[in-house]
Amino acid sequence: MSNDAVVVDNGSLSTSLIRRLLVEDGWSVTMVPVCAIADVGPSVRAVVLTGTDVPVRDPLYDKEIDFIRRCPVPLLGICGGHQLIGRAFGVDIEQTAPVVGRSRVRLYADSPLHSGLPAEVELFQRHTYALRAVPDDFVLTATSDSCAVEGIRHRSRELYGTQAHVEFRAAGRRIFRAFLRRASDLARKAS
Repeated sequence: MSNDAVVVDNGSLSTSLIRRLLVEDGWSVTMVPVCAIADVGPSVRAVVLTGTDVPVRDPLYDKEIDFIRRCPVPLLGICGGHQLIGRAFGVDIEQTAPVVGRSRVRLYADSPLHSGLPAEVELFQRHTYALRAVPDDFVLTATSDSCAVEGIRHRSRELYGTQAHVEFRAAGRRIFRAFLRRASDLARKAS
């Protein structure tokens, strides 16, 4: 069984790094620009939404928001992708003081993506917007002094969001790879 992933490129500066991490973990990757997003094919086992270069209130993201609501496979939203998940489930964003660089983030154990990590980790941030609240049917999985809603997970679906750029730094990459392992394990169990 092949592990196929779709990466939705929302204009992040680190899209090529996300692709490289997937390839290094044995995934076959299809890159899709936000303007060309469509339903996933039967071989797709995971979707990653990159960060954004345009605030997620822009109508450019309307099709992606609809896609998030009906995505049938595990999905991870990073930074702007995290904010798009929130928007898809009724939570708006707010402008914050710019956060760039290392940040201490408190992780909650109720996320399978945090297994084996300490309660507080150092992650990379690059954002000026944040979710105002945790969407209905989601639980808070991480928080920090600069961002109250650092991480979310849907209660019954495989939807995860992280404000931090988990493609950077050791702890972030452990979270990213935990998502990939989970998606792969779920696909294997389903087949």
